[in-house]
Amino acid sequence: LYGMYADNWRRIPDRMKLWELIRAQELFEEYPDIQGLPVSFETRRDGALGAYRNQLNGIYLNKELKTDQNALLDTLLHEIQHAIQDKEGFTGGTNPGYWNRRF
Repeated sequence: LYGMYADNWRRIPDRMKLWELIRAQELFEEYPDIQGLPVSFETRRDGALGAYRNQLNGIYLNKELKTDQNALLDTLLHEIQHAIQDKEGFTGGTNPGYWNRRF
């Protein structure tokens, strides 16, 4: 995380663009349109930490992540990977927690 949130990451607004939240020069050079992805923090009742929604072209993160910078960064990077998979036309992935909740 960077910018004005690097030292004050708990004050991250609930809505912003990806480039405002993370410094990723090489990523943004390779995928310039990704830097403008909307990132929203929301209350998640399903227990999920995050989601990339290609139909809405945005990353949605659990507000609880604002209390743990490492978990926030891990989840954000995971959702960025889904956005890249979508842009490249790759099959989307998931995680074991998803399948545990489904079954």
